[in-house]
Amino acid sequence: MKRKLILTDIDGVVLQWGKTFGHYIKEMGLVPDTHIIRPAYKVEKILNISREEAFTLIYEFHHSKYFTDLVPYADAFMYINHLAKEGYRFIAITACGKANNKIIYDNRYKNLNKYFHNIFEDLHIMPLGESKAECLSKYKNAYWIEDSLKNAITGLEFGHFTFFINREEDLRDQGSHPMITEFSSWKEIYIQLSQK
Repeated sequence: MKRKLILTDIDGVVLQWGKTFGHYIKEMGLVPDTHIIRPAYKVEKILNISREEAFTLIYEFHHSKYFTDLVPYADAFMYINHLAKEGYRFIAITACGKANNKIIYDNRYKNLNKYFHNIFEDLHIMPLGESKAECLSKYKNAYWIEDSLKNAITGLEFGHFTFFINREEDLRDQGSHPMITEFSSWKEIYIQLSQK
């Protein structure tokens, strides 16, 4: 039986987190020009602040109106909608807030529904920087799309066919895994799924 369930990370995979966060920190006066900051774990290095200060800044951003306005990558918008029409189901697993945070959940849900109306059947919010193992363990026989090699490997450990999407230069130093193929776009993933 063909797999039809796609579990996917959101920031840096579906939505352009770094672009909007860059505008946010410019408006806050933290940088002179708009920066595209990606991935989130590099905020502390780029702004020369502590990890705790970076997480506080990120949580403030995720509670703001900006977080409802992240734009999808053009390829994600096109191919997620194509795959949904072909009968694929989508679940979002994203590490963008503290567990059970209603504001962050509502902001993320509103943002996803704006561009992917009723496509995502469920949304799991994990604490920033935490493993996604708990959520990945709830599903069987799925595809898993992630931009963190560490989380991609976790999906593999739970039996998911894993796509490692690596579209950002800042993420290219994560290494590789012999059972995970690296892709740079949803178009490449779409082609791969069409061959299965």
